[in-house]
Amino acid sequence: MVPKIPSKHATPSVSGTSTPLRTGTSTPLPPIEPEELEYEERTDTISGSEIITRHLQRIQASAQHYLGHPPQGAVYTVPTNFSASQRELLTTSSEKAGIPALQIIHEPTAALLAWHTQQNESTHMANKKVLVLDIGGVRCDAAIIAVRGGMFTILSCSHAHELKPGEALDKLLYTHFSTEFKKKTKLDTENDGRARMKLLLEAESVKKSLSASASANASVESLMEGIDFKSSINRIRFDMLARKVYQEIADFALEAVKKASLEPIDIDDVSPFD
Repeated sequence: MVPKIPSKHATPSVSGTSTPLRTGTSTPLPPIEPEELEYEERTDTISGSEIITRHLQRIQASAQHYLGHPPQGAVYTVPTNFSASQRELLTTSSEKAGIPALQIIHEPTAALLAWHTQQNESTHMANKKVLVLDIGGVRCDAAIIAVRGGMFTILSCSHAHELKPGEALDKLLYTHFSTEFKKKTKLDTENDGRARMKLLLEAESVKKSLSASASANASVESLMEGIDFKSSINRIRFDMLARKVYQEIADFALEAVKKASLEPIDIDDVSPFD
């Protein structure tokens, strides 16, 4: 659910018709097939539309509890490879749930709007070409969006399921800390599943801390055989470890730019995909 933008600002057009996709830029998502559910020795078949409707009804209840009144509608964000039939299914399910779809916009467009709103008080955006990059834990997505007179046009979009930057960075930090622990104690966390998982979770926490600070501490109580582990790492050291991952992300982003028939110099800004 999103609040209405004050009328004193120009509202950019982000409807499905104003963000056309070039054909062949991404593979359409598969349709939602009916599922058979077994409960108390009874088998029922539930459609994808009903699943979506029930989920939206829960969201509506949460929104109503927060707002103090029923929401009048919602703006939905969908992947760039969402098909027309899937949009229609979402719209129908939304109506059934009692929260009409005011607009359905692509996820990179929504990310760009959110990022711009955080950076500026006005919703008006200057004419530019923007690379919207999503460095996810299990995949990477990129979109090139042209902004012209408040209109958002997706020039290209790319998806790399084999590129998993978040997961790769976690493993780099885990290996760094595991090697340090092994040097100090002669114990290998790879031989203990519980210790490995605890150190992986701490590595993920350290990664998040390094995104906002110059250094971060790692601390795991009783990592192995009752031995505590404490360490620290600064951003420079982390960047050195992650150099290969950074290069893979840069190569992926460059491919997205080329897919839009542009050169890196043509990109005016880079927006995160949060």
